[in-house]
Amino acid sequence: MKTIWFAGVGLVAAAILMNAAPLAAQGDELLVSNVQVQQQPFSSLVHVTYDLETVGDAAVAVSLSLSTDGGATFPHSCTAVTGDVGAGVAPGVGKQITWDAGLDFPAFADPDCVLRVAADDGVSGAPAGFVTAPAGVFQM
Repeated sequence: MKTIWFAGVGLVAAAILMNAAPLAAQGDELLVSNVQVQQQPFSSLVHVTYDLETVGDAAVAVSLSLSTDGGATFPHSCTAVTGDVGAGVAPGVGKQITWDAGLDFPAFADPDCVLRVAADDGVSGAPAGFVTAPAGVFQM
């Protein structure tokens, strides 16, 4: 997995309240930027938009997952999704994902949730001379 972007989300009962600006971790060859999250009023639908750049305009796999511990881990896959998500997502501006949070987590309530949009080019491992460090373990 090369690039991960986060967007704050607060899930409260059946309503989803969106928090402020996204946080970023940039990879070597992929760039996910301009991540925005917005709840459709009076609905459990969440709209996520983002921009995606890849080397050579290669298509990548994009996924959406949920953290309930403020972004330390992302154990919950968002599966009730449509749009520019899954395998074969081409790079471009204004990519969109619609997530039905009510379908994935009908009785969920937690104000400290974080969504993660991840782009994966299928290349595993670190380049020569580098090592892979899990998110949050390295502080410069």
